[in-house]
Amino acid sequence: KGAQEVCNGIDDDCDGLVDNDDPSVSGRTNWYLDADDDGYSTGPAVLSCSSPGKGYKNSGVIGYEDCNDHPSTGGRVNKGAQEVCNGIDDDCDGLVDNDDPSVSGRTNWYLDKDDDGYSTGPAVLSCSSPGKGYKNSGVIAYEDCNDDPSTGGRVNKGAQEVCNGIDDDCDGLVDNDDPSVSGRTNWYLDADDDGYSTGPAVLSCSSPGKGYKNSGVIAYEDCNDDPSTGGRINKGAQEVCNGIDDDCDGLVDNDDPSVSGRTNWYLDADDDGYSTGPAVLSCSSPGKGYKNSGVIAYEDCNDDPSTGGRINKGAQEVCNGIDDDCDGLVDNDDPSVTGRTNWYLDADDDGYSTGPAVLSCSSPGAGYKNSGVLAYEDCNDDPSTGGRVNKGAQEVCNGIDDDCDGLIDNDDPSVSGRTNWYLDADDDGYSTGPAVLSCSSPGAGYKNSGVIAYEDCDDNPSTGGRVNKGAQEELNGKDDNCNGIVDEETSATQVLSLSTYMKDLNATVQNIQAEASSKSIILKAFPNPTKSYFTLIMKSIVDEKVQVKVYDMAGREMFIANGSTNETYTFGEKFSKGSYVVRVVQAGKPATISLIKQ
Repeated sequence: KGAQEVCNGIDDDCDGLVDNDDPSVSGRTNWYLDADDDGYSTGPAVLSCSSPGKGYKNSGVIGYEDCNDHPSTGGRVNKGAQEVCNGIDDDCDGLVDNDDPSVSGRTNWYLDKDDDGYSTGPAVLSCSSPGKGYKNSGVIAYEDCNDDPSTGGRVNKGAQEVCNGIDDDCDGLVDNDDPSVSGRTNWYLDADDDGYSTGPAVLSCSSPGKGYKNSGVIAYEDCNDDPSTGGRINKGAQEVCNGIDDDCDGLVDNDDPSVSGRTNWYLDADDDGYSTGPAVLSCSSPGKGYKNSGVIAYEDCNDDPSTGGRINKGAQEVCNGIDDDCDGLVDNDDPSVTGRTNWYLDADDDGYSTGPAVLSCSSPGAGYKNSGVLAYEDCNDDPSTGGRVNKGAQEVCNGIDDDCDGLIDNDDPSVSGRTNWYLDADDDGYSTGPAVLSCSSPGAGYKNSGVIAYEDCDDNPSTGGRVNKGAQEELNGKDDNCNGIVDEETSATQVLSLSTYMKDLNATVQNIQAEASSKSIILKAFPNPTKSYFTLIMKSIVDEKVQVKVYDMAGREMFIANGSTNETYTFGEKFSKGSYVVRVVQAGKPATISLIKQ
């Protein structure tokens, strides 16, 4: 207990307190927080036997001299640091970069917007670019007179003046006005564009005016430089047949011995390519009717322009009523004639002929054709009756032997247009037998539409008008629906009476359940007739799958459903007025009932 407490991690004086916890401890040192390890602290020292925590140091630290002690960003930021160009207040004086007079590292920036290495003014001393177009190297100040990025890229005092319409070297002189310009060429006046000039060359950056050229021109060799007339006139030109003194020797066309291009001219007044005499050598036509090509001399026997255009010894005799080849024979009389065609007699204009063709220059007579006709294929060429009668025609239902095979309408197996005819003597829309295929009605009571075959058991006109398989069984002593039973229900079919079941649908269901105890399947339709919809009720002592179909009187399916015998079906709300038949199949056995939509 008489010992001195010192910094050693031991309770030296046995008072239960160790190191910093003991007020009497000795040997403590000052610890400074320097998290960024730059030798500067943001606050006062902490007196402690050991480091108070991470980032504390007990030597090499100046207190109160750091303004950013963050380990990741403050390592070079303190009052002893040098302000440099980095966008940070390095020396903690509240001034950053250019705003701090003590900043170091600034460079000269020159405005060079056109990027040609020349600046229009002095440099700007700055840590960073003062703006767009500034550079800190490779620029000469005060040497640019056009710094526009779009036009001044090659304009400055160090540039060479060239022929471009711009003051390239900034001396106030452009192109030809600047003695130092380079790139000028020799220009020759060649207004008629023939490669020859009337005078000397002019040295210039650009054309001195209209008609000047800087290449391909011979000076002093043109005697006519008029653009409209002198294009081929010069001392180097060849005299040709054109009505002009081309080579400037005072002689024109035929008068100049050196002329070239003369041709032989033949008199061909009728323009048929044949001449009546010899050729004439000349630059131009000696007169009317002369040609310099395409003419055979001494081969024309008729050179009259109005009549002889196709008449000569080289012509082909053709069908035109003229002696074309000058042999004294015309058209059909000349064995060499060409152009005759086959003519067929087709008086009824149906494309078929009754006999062979006639070879002739023109039609042998009325009714003859020279195309679109088949020979020997017509058996009736009468213009009034035979227009559709020939061997290529289709036999149709019209009472005529159209295809000339001796058979008419139904007697001809190839006839087309026959229709199905059904015997419906009582006019109820149902037939007692199959259809008869025929061009016309086989007899009284036959119809070719609106009839269902094999669905009538009484076709007598006086008694069977309402008796057929689509009819409603009534209490009238007749088998109305042709099922073999008169005025009573069958084991498979029962017709609901509207007057019996219209009152209460629930009562109908109870009645059906009672009846089903002795019958295989019971069908009830409620209401029937109806103006809205039908409710079909089926009951059976055996619950089996069934298929329900409803047909209209044309045999079309109007409703179909698959279910079981003890179910109810509602349908028909959109049915049109008329009669319908319900057919239910259970275990292969059908049951039917008739419906009426009012």
